[in-house]
Amino acid sequence: MLRALKRFFCPLWFRIVLGLALVCVLLVVGTYWLLNWKGRQMLLHAEQQIAREGETLDFKSLLPEPPPDSENLGGLPVFKNITLPGAEGDGVRERLAGFEIAAKTGDEKPRPTTNPWASLSSPVNLARTAEWLRAGGKVRMRDATGNDADDIFTALSAQDSLVQEMMSGVDRPHAMWVPSLKTRELPDMMFALEVPHYKHIQEMTNYLALRAVAALQAGHARAGYEAILLQLRLAQATEKEGLVIGALVAITQTAIVTQPMWEFCRARAGTADDFRRLRRELDQMSPYTAVLQAFRGELATNVSSICWIRDDPDKRVAGELAAGESRAWWKDALVKGVPTGAYDANTATMAAIYLEHFIKPLRDEGFTTMKEHHREVEELKGKSKSSLFLYPDYFLSRLVFPMMTRIVQRTANAEGMVQMMRTACSLEAFYLVHGSYPERLTELVDENGKPVGAAVDPMTNGPVSYRRTEDGRYRLWMTGPDREDDGGRRILDSENPEKTKLYEPGYEGDWVWEYVEVKTEQSKD
Repeated sequence: MLRALKRFFCPLWFRIVLGLALVCVLLVVGTYWLLNWKGRQMLLHAEQQIAREGETLDFKSLLPEPPPDSENLGGLPVFKNITLPGAEGDGVRERLAGFEIAAKTGDEKPRPTTNPWASLSSPVNLARTAEWLRAGGKVRMRDATGNDADDIFTALSAQDSLVQEMMSGVDRPHAMWVPSLKTRELPDMMFALEVPHYKHIQEMTNYLALRAVAALQAGHARAGYEAILLQLRLAQATEKEGLVIGALVAITQTAIVTQPMWEFCRARAGTADDFRRLRRELDQMSPYTAVLQAFRGELATNVSSICWIRDDPDKRVAGELAAGESRAWWKDALVKGVPTGAYDANTATMAAIYLEHFIKPLRDEGFTTMKEHHREVEELKGKSKSSLFLYPDYFLSRLVFPMMTRIVQRTANAEGMVQMMRTACSLEAFYLVHGSYPERLTELVDENGKPVGAAVDPMTNGPVSYRRTEDGRYRLWMTGPDREDDGGRRILDSENPEKTKLYEPGYEGDWVWEYVEVKTEQSKD
């Protein structure tokens, strides 16, 4: 036997092949060990940096404590359990489906655009909306009477009992969706978290916005005020979710409520107490705080989810599917064979991007350096797309780049909207008491005679600009993304002014709140 083995190993070529095979095995094992060690060190360093910055990877610790149902708008029976997936929440969501405006036929025309407040300073053209509703909307419209606003308001009044049920809790001191993520049992892989309530929240917001505008234009001021108040309370609840998708929904809610708020202020449709109440509700809103908490939550949930799938090959496959990757027979085997260090290195890189380019800048500087960080993120985005071989640690970060900078841009605009609305409500309350607007915003006071908080331009952290106008009203404006004061000048798309994206870095005009309708493009040239 021994002689046979010696004869088998004697050929030189065999010994060379065997040696090369052993070297390859050692190289593979050594590379795996090195990648795992390097990745682990990178992740430990990232975790230490997060701790040094006073941040946390404990998602639930970022969320506020839920209040008692009796003190919470979200604790009303009409809302309670709206966040739960499956049968537990289906009954609540089915009731709220009555707020859907568009018919779900699959071939309906898009809903007519409502003019953004800073684009045209124009009331919504309800004639187009009434025509759209009659053509295929879910709301049952009566025959045209010549008063489109009243026709729409009458049709929407079919949900009056549900609206009044919601209004019964509008004075509760807190607004939070129930049950809160703080108390819910969450999946280990947060990519798989179900949030079925957001669709219905947006439907409610669209319904209430149209109800408010129709009521105001039809002369039903109180109904318009109540619909606006409800919108603000619903947005407050969504801001507390601690998720990026929740922050996006809250930003959309803020954008939607701005138009009816503008029309309410333009018509001066409420009492001084009404405007003060709306201002107090706006004081409770902060898109800036919501998105900062959402980025913190996204950092915590992404790190925990990736670490959860890292050590189990089957979980890795599930993680790829949850992240939106397509399923292929060869991809499962490839994913299962990736070193754990690659997951750690990618997790560390993603965490560093969240911390250094989104959380810290927002926390320490607000939106004032948004353009500078946008350029840095674009450079990192280029790396992540250029070569997986050269920049393997940026692979998972490709999931972050497409949405994060755009979210920051939209949030800055939403924060500006809230500041404008707060100031406009204070100005109208002042007018109703004194019969004129103040010379300076520093003259504004609350119901107790104390100065109201000064409005701040989110792009400069400086004061909002204000000027009384010859028509007896006023103009408020902020610098916009370019951080340059153009004296309240707007630059709008000449063909589709209402589609001008005021939050994008390329927009060079100001963000303006006034009551003089703008019909043509303005240019710096």
